[in-house]
Amino acid sequence: FFSPEHSLLLMLRYVLLAALALSGLGLCPSPRSIDRREFVSHSVAGVAFVGQRVGAEEMDDSSPLPPPPPSPAPSPFPQPPPTYTLTRGFGEYDIPSIGFGLYKTSPEEAEASVAAALDAGYRHFDTALLYGNEAGVGAALSQSNVPRRKLFLTTKIPPKSKGGDVRKALKDSLKRLKTPYCDLCLVHSPIGGYQDRLVTYAALQALSEEGFCRSVGVANYGLRHLEEIQAEGLELPALVSLEISPYNQHKDVVAFCKDRGIVVACQSWSKLSGNFNWGSDADFKKLAAVCAAHGGATKAQVLVKWATQSGFVALPRTTTATKAEAEAVPQNLLLNWDSGDLTKEEMDALNSLDRELPAGELGRTDGWRVEDVKGPTWDPTYVV
Repeated sequence: FFSPEHSLLLMLRYVLLAALALSGLGLCPSPRSIDRREFVSHSVAGVAFVGQRVGAEEMDDSSPLPPPPPSPAPSPFPQPPPTYTLTRGFGEYDIPSIGFGLYKTSPEEAEASVAAALDAGYRHFDTALLYGNEAGVGAALSQSNVPRRKLFLTTKIPPKSKGGDVRKALKDSLKRLKTPYCDLCLVHSPIGGYQDRLVTYAALQALSEEGFCRSVGVANYGLRHLEEIQAEGLELPALVSLEISPYNQHKDVVAFCKDRGIVVACQSWSKLSGNFNWGSDADFKKLAAVCAAHGGATKAQVLVKWATQSGFVALPRTTTATKAEAEAVPQNLLLNWDSGDLTKEEMDALNSLDRELPAGELGRTDGWRVEDVKGPTWDPTYVV
């Protein structure tokens, strides 16, 4: 028989093991996850965190947490672009309405492009695991003198079949980005099936609770995919990112989001700012006329303005590989835009271009796998 002291020790051991098991299953919070959330909250508020090195056990020694934030730096924006409020996740906080998109930016170009964007005044950066350029983004941001709390950083995780794989993917992304948290993490697409996209979304929600990302969203989701989340009783995303342009306005998704307080981001892919005419000659002339009416503004500038006036977050992309591309970095932030808002007539003209143009009609994969694109009518928002 055990002595009373021995029995007490055994009982305490079983209680400890049970608590650890429940914590591992996400059924009760762990002290370190509470500490991480507290660290992030203090960091974005500009208050030095006096607790332990939060989350150090979650990341290796090569990914240290940032020091207490310095005094706020003056904003480089002559007139800061408007912000939208994300209402899900770490309370309510703002997202800049114009961000710097890293889609199609090579790993070699990423660091220089982000550095140039920081100098121009961008504080919102949008990357993804599949872009392969997170390390370059992290290098540029970590070497900048802009405080972390002044930055808004988004990354994306492709659908996974297991929550543990999602956890590892996000933690690996944070190591490459050299930050203990991202402001927004998106499920990159609905491709992979109903179960995988829901598993990934729910796992990111749990990781948000632990403080690894402040909010969770989705990218390339159609109405059916958003309704799946709602039907499962999960919290709706803070943001939905789509390939939106005057030629494909996704009005059903936009209406769903507007009714539920979900922010919509407008990915600037080839249909938004490329040198292509995806509509008729008459359509192209409408866009050209708006450009001419605003001092010879570029198409990208007009379409960024269209996006922000429509209530979207705009994510123009460019690199610094050529002089013209380097010049487009500040241009797309509208720093030199001085001709006022687009008129109602101009907005109506651009809105009349909607053709519900699917991604498959581009005639190329444009980032999607060849086996995914089933023809000219294919679009990620349509997948089952």
